[in-house]
Amino acid sequence: MHVSGLLIPALLTKRTNGVMKRPVLVALATVVTAVLTMLGSGPAPTPRAFAQTGDGTAVTTKEKNCYEIQIPRAANFANLDNLVPDKYKLFKNPTTGFGLFYFIDYSCKQVSVDDQTPPQRMTASLVAAQLTDDSLYILAHATNNQQLAERYSALGLPTKYQSGTTSSYKAGQPDLLLPGEPDVLVHWDIVGDGLDHTIDAKTTEPPPSPITASTALFRYETASGQQLQLTYNNSTRPRVDAWVKADFTQATNLTYLFASPSLLTIPRSGLPPDQPILFTNAFVVGSWTSTLQQTNDPGTA
Repeated sequence: MHVSGLLIPALLTKRTNGVMKRPVLVALATVVTAVLTMLGSGPAPTPRAFAQTGDGTAVTTKEKNCYEIQIPRAANFANLDNLVPDKYKLFKNPTTGFGLFYFIDYSCKQVSVDDQTPPQRMTASLVAAQLTDDSLYILAHATNNQQLAERYSALGLPTKYQSGTTSSYKAGQPDLLLPGEPDVLVHWDIVGDGLDHTIDAKTTEPPPSPITASTALFRYETASGQQLQLTYNNSTRPRVDAWVKADFTQATNLTYLFASPSLLTIPRSGLPPDQPILFTNAFVVGSWTSTLQQTNDPGTA
């Protein structure tokens, strides 16, 4: 996710059998059919979280009172494959031949890094590609938490610090799209480094229970071949649907990954521009911890 910069083609290079090949990016997701993705709707992957240590071989975070949206997009498989080292096996839809990647934007009221700083608010964006073992390969990561960006980058995961990235959460809004439930309006504005995009979601306040524990695994490999693993341990309320509008047209380092230019906006081109699209189980509220560490486990090798 970072190095003082983000995962852009100039930063990563694909390797095959130890031979350096062409430039690479990185991303995150779960297996949802590309057919549903092309329609602009579909389920979302298991949520993630952050970590907690500081010995130089791991970074940990504790993140509390968070809200998150997960948006799947069908990918041009060849372009996506060029970003992922051969030892990791990408999911490929057997019908369409598309790959799958996700935009995961989230915000937390309290985030501490390596238990060394007072908790602070944070907004972050994670882009990752779906692998066949249900883990995700990180393509890009950005955050407005400077310490987290620096710690991840020092360990080898390029994460971009973006001071202008913001989000908002407004509860108790007029009941316009989801009759019978109090509406929540959520907005993310990710700014800078060719990852620029906006996501607006109209959803409901998730029920307070049951609380579900889950784990999510993300992978990454540095240009030198060091494998990294980002593990999230989540505690979340029930997932709920969200009506979504989004614009990825300014994410210039990622637009070539989309299976079709029509997927650069939600609703996709050709549909009424003011009509949000329903994404099932896409919005989640909860808290989590995570650990980013070096590993020799290739996962899908």
